[in-house]
Amino acid sequence: MTAREGAAGARIVDRGYQHYTGERRGIPSALRAIMIGTMKRSLGFKRPGSAKVFPFLLVAASFLPFIIVTGLRLLIGDNISRRVAADQLWPYWRYFNWLGLVVLLLAALAASEALCPDRRQRVLSLYYASPVPPLLYLLGQALAVALVLLLVAMLPPLLLWVANVGLAQNPGVYWQAHWDEGPRILASGVLLALLNAALGLAVSAFTERKGYAAGALIGGTIVISIVAGIASTVGGGAAKYALLIDPLLSGPNVARWFLGHSLDRNIAGPAWLAVELTTIAVCAALVVRVYRRLAF
Repeated sequence: MTAREGAAGARIVDRGYQHYTGERRGIPSALRAIMIGTMKRSLGFKRPGSAKVFPFLLVAASFLPFIIVTGLRLLIGDNISRRVAADQLWPYWRYFNWLGLVVLLLAALAASEALCPDRRQRVLSLYYASPVPPLLYLLGQALAVALVLLLVAMLPPLLLWVANVGLAQNPGVYWQAHWDEGPRILASGVLLALLNAALGLAVSAFTERKGYAAGALIGGTIVISIVAGIASTVGGGAAKYALLIDPLLSGPNVARWFLGHSLDRNIAGPAWLAVELTTIAVCAALVVRVYRRLAF
């Protein structure tokens, strides 16, 4: 076909401006889309196989005590140990000690995945051009990270409690004596997830690279934990309160207080709770401040 023939076959179509006629789902739908996308990326969905390994190992590690204890009780019965009651083979407070590190590692992955890619790819302006203001964007990301962390911070010990009720010789009697442990586990898991989500998002707000954010969170937590441990040991009586700044101890100690177990260095439970709530509030305010000052 010659150039003349091609030009003769060309058409100019002027359809004018047309309004969008599809369904308008509003801000709740946008918030839900942000949350679902972040949760999927954090857990490795729709990503290469290598990106699924670490989240899967962390989730498996969180459920491991529940699987082992429940499996032993199903296979052997309640006569596993003469010294320890069957429902105390892995106490709930010890479960939260175990989950403290697991939740931190998952927070390093999920929080960096929530904030860093959008900044690195310069797409925040696209979010803000839609009916998604910065605060709503941050709310969606924070809820997504918190829900991912709740998967490992609350669900495994809660399932262990359900298994203890169901496998008791008299479930009704056991329920009457231990029903209050369920709400305490729920509250402990929620606070542990919120604490680590807040810390992870606060660190991730200062960098565009996921590796830097994850490394800073894990490395910084380890350094703070070591410094707090040394300060509480070397110093005098009041120096024990240096442990309050240790993120690895804060969440588990609040859980131990809720569950009626002794606390590290006999520091009062309200002190641990106050520090945890203050940390969450400060980290949230810091993230909001950083994102309000970002220029695109």
